[in-house]
Amino acid sequence: MDPEQKREEIFAAAIEFEDRFERDTYLVQVYGDDKELLEKVQKLLYYHDSNSFLDVPALEVITGMEISPPTEDSGTVIGRYKLLEKIGEGGMAVVYMAEQQRPIRRKVALKIIKLGMDTKSVIARFEAERQALAMMDHPNIAKVLDAGATETGRSYFVMDLVPGLSITEYCDKNRLSIKERLKLFISVCNAVQHAQQKGIIHRDIKPSNIMVTMHDGKSVPKVIDFGIAKATNQRLTEKTLFTRYAHIIGTPAYMSPEQAELSDLDVDTRTDIYSSGVLLYELLTGTTPFSEEKLREAGYLQMQKIICEEEPTKPSTKLSTLGKALTDVAKLHNSSPEILPKLVSGDLDWIVLKSLEKDRTHRYETTNAMALDVQRHLDDEPVQARAPKTMYRLQKYACRHRSQIIIVTVIAVLIISMMFILSMWNQNRLQLAEAESLKHKSTLFDAREAFTGGDLDSALEIVKSILLSENVGSEARLLHAQIVLDLQGPTAAVQELEALLSNPEEIPEEVNGKAHFLLAKIYYDSDPDALGRTEEYRLKWEHHHSQAEKLLPMSADAYLLKATSAGTVRKTLELLDKALELDDKHYDSLRERAYLHYLNKDYFKMATDAVKMTVIRPNHPLGYSLCAIAQRELKQFDDVLKYHNKAIELAPDEPVFYDQRRQTFMQLGQYKNALRDAQKCFQLDPNDSTYHFYVFCALTALGHFDEARTEYTRLVDSLIAKRKHPFGKMQSKDDVDLYAAKYVF
Repeated sequence: MDPEQKREEIFAAAIEFEDRFERDTYLVQVYGDDKELLEKVQKLLYYHDSNSFLDVPALEVITGMEISPPTEDSGTVIGRYKLLEKIGEGGMAVVYMAEQQRPIRRKVALKIIKLGMDTKSVIARFEAERQALAMMDHPNIAKVLDAGATETGRSYFVMDLVPGLSITEYCDKNRLSIKERLKLFISVCNAVQHAQQKGIIHRDIKPSNIMVTMHDGKSVPKVIDFGIAKATNQRLTEKTLFTRYAHIIGTPAYMSPEQAELSDLDVDTRTDIYSSGVLLYELLTGTTPFSEEKLREAGYLQMQKIICEEEPTKPSTKLSTLGKALTDVAKLHNSSPEILPKLVSGDLDWIVLKSLEKDRTHRYETTNAMALDVQRHLDDEPVQARAPKTMYRLQKYACRHRSQIIIVTVIAVLIISMMFILSMWNQNRLQLAEAESLKHKSTLFDAREAFTGGDLDSALEIVKSILLSENVGSEARLLHAQIVLDLQGPTAAVQELEALLSNPEEIPEEVNGKAHFLLAKIYYDSDPDALGRTEEYRLKWEHHHSQAEKLLPMSADAYLLKATSAGTVRKTLELLDKALELDDKHYDSLRERAYLHYLNKDYFKMATDAVKMTVIRPNHPLGYSLCAIAQRELKQFDDVLKYHNKAIELAPDEPVFYDQRRQTFMQLGQYKNALRDAQKCFQLDPNDSTYHFYVFCALTALGHFDEARTEYTRLVDSLIAKRKHPFGKMQSKDDVDLYAAKYVF
């Protein structure tokens, strides 16, 4: 290969290294003793570094190393260990699966420093890892079993062999749920906490350094590779070196802001909390807060700015923005695209963001505290992490974007000024609209009050003025239909209600449901001849009944509808009771229940419901009428006539209320008053032969037999004309007396 072409290929490969130390080591291994070519490539890299990835002083060139061919391979025996196969390789060491031959036979992992890497700094880091692992004894940390040196003097140490996959690969392969992933993560936190209690910061927590293996059928995560660990309380080895200036320690995607600032002086246990937060982020979303690709494409200064200044997206928001990829991510989490973001939203968002705070003082103080918060989430307990307060977020943003904020502030002032001018121009119109809205609502209230009080004519006049209101028009039209039903009958009301329902999307759901309820009630209660009770009528009743129940499933109206078709008195009463539990002022339900109490001869309950009716609608005669009937049946005559008189006062042209008072007068023996009410009924409705009979009964009770006989004759003539003769024929006064004794008294 042409030397120039070779140099270009090696240069292209070298610039891919993010770690300068690893890059320089690679160059030494490639060029060997060709120092001239090595220097040329180093110059190219120097100029490249000054404008791209590492805009910092270059590391010293590693030269003078004696590169000798490797002496270890499968089958090589080092001390008590026979190498089986290479299972991993880093910048400074190679990891082999080996077999311990004595005193016991078992498979282990043997990590040995590379040939040509036995520089002072590499040995220091290697021995630091060995000492760090030796100090720890935790089920979730790979344990150091032995240590030593090869015949050539290169250090090695022996660890537990951890067969398995990285934690993210394991979770995805087994499609672990969010809950299962969190349990594994807690075990990792416990291991990191143990290391920190021993004075060790891992400084490179990432999925590839956490292997998951199976033990007794359980998933056990193991933290490995303390190769860049730093002692916090003690010196790990006399050969430990301070990290050299501009030497990046860690993996950028998992690196804390204090690591990215290239100063070890500010790195403490909270840097592991940051990396653990990135790991948790990846377990939840399948990606890191800042992607490897994004950081790799950025120059070093830009990468540092991203890590130190750019706020990460919330995990739930990250999931929501994945688009079609969310489907695949959800499958790996044993969930669905709709549910997964909801599982992560809230507690887990705040736990992750707290651990990823740029300012370490706002992170969890210990890894254990983070693990406890995750456990609280699993136990449905309140977590310590909370959404940052608005002022705190604004302060952080202001510090990062001072100049932009000034520009935005100026623009905001201009916009606010324009809005103020527009608002002043529009203020009168809005005030008028608001005043009109309040007026219409007040008018609707007055109309309802008049309707509830039984003043239908006034209610009708009031509501007409707001039928076309943009604010309360649909409610006004519904009330108008109710008033029309009472004043003009079902036919006119049906027309209004069907017109109201012709555009259901334009009216509120409650108005829609009540309109269907009223139509169902009309079709159920009205005279069959008035609406034509046919198969079409039955279908309409069923339609409006089902729509009302659908739109108002838990309303008093819905239960009243169910009561109308319950089939039995007992079931009807149960449904009416339920309606009145939901609305104790539901007039129609009170009325229907009072009627049922009358049929069951439970006059005390009937009286109770009737009194409530008079309270709800004090200007409606029906409640007073039912009170009078109940009191009469209970033989409590003190207030009976008062209720009768009130009903007649409110409806002076309604003969049925005079007839009810007539019956009470007959029971009280006040036959003159009974005769007067019977005559009033006949006067109001002369076509009803029943009222002739009531006059006859009253005259007979008074002993006015001649007048009674005259009334009887008039009644018989009327019945004969109508082909009816239910009372028989009386030939003499004795016949009249006998009839009166049998039927009247």
